[in-house]
Amino acid sequence: MRALLLFALLICLPTSPAISECRMDVHAAFSKFESFGSFHFQQTLIVEDEKTTSTGKVVPGTSWHIKHHDGPRGGITEQVRIGKLSWSKDAFGWFHPKLAAKHLPNQVTPAAPLVPTAAGNTKCLGHTKIDGVMVEGFERAHWMTPNTVEALFVEALSGWPLQYEATDTSRRTHIVTRYTYDQSITVDPPTVDTVGRREQSLAALNEAQAKSDPACRTELLGAIQHGETAGPFRFEVSNWHIAGQLWTGEVVPSNAFRLKSTHRSSSEKVIIGNRIWTRIGEGEWESRRDTSEIPHTFEQLRWLLQTPTGLIGLVECAGYLIKDNHTYRRFEYQLYEDRNGAYLPTEDRVVFIDPEARVPVRTQTVHEGGTIGRLEIREYDKSIVILPPR
Repeated sequence: MRALLLFALLICLPTSPAISECRMDVHAAFSKFESFGSFHFQQTLIVEDEKTTSTGKVVPGTSWHIKHHDGPRGGITEQVRIGKLSWSKDAFGWFHPKLAAKHLPNQVTPAAPLVPTAAGNTKCLGHTKIDGVMVEGFERAHWMTPNTVEALFVEALSGWPLQYEATDTSRRTHIVTRYTYDQSITVDPPTVDTVGRREQSLAALNEAQAKSDPACRTELLGAIQHGETAGPFRFEVSNWHIAGQLWTGEVVPSNAFRLKSTHRSSSEKVIIGNRIWTRIGEGEWESRRDTSEIPHTFEQLRWLLQTPTGLIGLVECAGYLIKDNHTYRRFEYQLYEDRNGAYLPTEDRVVFIDPEARVPVRTQTVHEGGTIGRLEIREYDKSIVILPPR
């Protein structure tokens, strides 16, 4: 009983004035960040052993211009935001602006600490020097991710923020951002050269294609094209980006196909000529009188299974794979996409070809580190017949 009484008394004791005052100081330091006006920044992000940097200028609540330096992968991308419009730049230049989802004042200012909506653990770090400048440090636990600790160092004399740090121990992530304030900063709309952008990207695609061994490239493209008309086949396509997403089905070229999609719930379609049947889950099949869905479904199937050979860049013959007493030819290639007015490399793929039938049997997207993303498996079978469902 005494222990319970003592515990209750401890809970009821007021917070010490020093702790309460420190908490208010920490909250004030983070909350008034944007009140100091326009600034330049340099940000370093370290995730495990990979380091990237960003630089830019920001007019809080109005506009910003940011350059992202992509570390060991090379390349620089840029973003400009002015009011509701947002521009982006890749290796081939700026492309047309897009309307942002929200007006900029409702968005978090880039490179700035998030203002907390709830108080976390706080600490006053006292005075120290950063590059010879006397600063006062404030620390808090991040209000959204408990494993992240934020620290803000402000100049001792002026109170202006000099450096912001955030460390996430669970993800081995560390961010350091330095600020320089300049009230003369302006952000102007970039110049968009659609013709030059298109021409540069096409030249890069042509250069990648020219680097391929001609015989190797011809063999791969021929097998991919032959696979679209070689005969009926079953397929299975999975995507690790979306857990549980799976497409399965059968295709009889130029005649019919069955497509089943599974993600949260399942749906199925059968198209034979100009007739279409659909069902949800394991429910009853429904014959649809409205055939306007057929072109859309064919487009979905084309997106799912067809590889545009004209957008294949560098091709490499990568040996053979022996499985179940059968030898398959292995190819690696880079797939491009016509996006934002330019031809951009989007996927690194590995495909296994049956050299006797000259058809692809397995195609997989490979990400950094060798992990597999999209995976497509085909089984060609001339006995496949797709009949109207009952």
